[in-house]
Amino acid sequence: MSDAPHIAPEHITSILDDAEAAVSASDFERARELAADSLAQIAGVKHDAQAALELRARALLGSALTRLLLADEAVDAMLPALQIHGDSGVEVLKIEVLLQLGIACEQCQRVDDAFRYFESAADLASTHDLPRAEYRALDSLRLIYSRQSDMENAIRVGEAALDAASRSSIDSSYLGALNNLGVTHYGFGNNARALELLQQVVAAVDPEQNPNVGGTYINIAGVLTRMGHRDEAMTSLRKGIDICERGGVRHFAAFGRLSLGSQLIELGDYDEALETLQQTLPELIALGRHQEEADARGHI
Repeated sequence: MSDAPHIAPEHITSILDDAEAAVSASDFERARELAADSLAQIAGVKHDAQAALELRARALLGSALTRLLLADEAVDAMLPALQIHGDSGVEVLKIEVLLQLGIACEQCQRVDDAFRYFESAADLASTHDLPRAEYRALDSLRLIYSRQSDMENAIRVGEAALDAASRSSIDSSYLGALNNLGVTHYGFGNNARALELLQQVVAAVDPEQNPNVGGTYINIAGVLTRMGHRDEAMTSLRKGIDICERGGVRHFAAFGRLSLGSQLIELGDYDEALETLQQTLPELIALGRHQEEADARGHI
């Protein structure tokens, strides 16, 4: 008769639920401890339940380690999960591991590996008809292409992400995909398409419910400025800053005020420009945005 402990799967599930809650609460050290504890106990669970629990545990451990800026450890913690195989339910759980591996590899500058994991996650999500996960993977690929200044592929993958989000039945995913694709077009100078997409976002979002839309108004202001519509741009910029400030979206508010200060200097309104830039400088310092801080100081 074996002396090995027999642990109920429900016990491990409870630990993992707590780890997931800790990640949501940004208590990443606690999440790390709980996920590691669950892994240590999984050997005592009946074999047919081990695979699913281990995949979930390794994804959570990897996520926590990445958030703690321990990306190499995160990769090491998650790689064994790729050797786990099982039924379709087990394979679906592997998608989250692949997504977290991609994020960790990006953090430690392993871009080719990150690309491979995100692409695998997108393919697996598509195979199992999981459009929300497919959207997450494709949007991560869009970001990689954007950082590589690969406009054609960034837009192609962004359109695919938008299509996946439209099938997800989660409005926030679709609006997020619209916004991200609009920002991509903005970044590559496709002003008309960027404006079309970003205006769809602000038309659909209540700022009281989602103050992050203030950042979209700020991006719209940038597009309008490029297109020569300065008055409309200033209106959109001020509205975006106001929404962000009231909603506590500090980073967008700070970026918006920096842009406003620059615009006011161009318009010759130096007093308001100085006041605006002096207001945003401490926030940029607190956010650790060194380039933007230098830009603000340069204007002052």
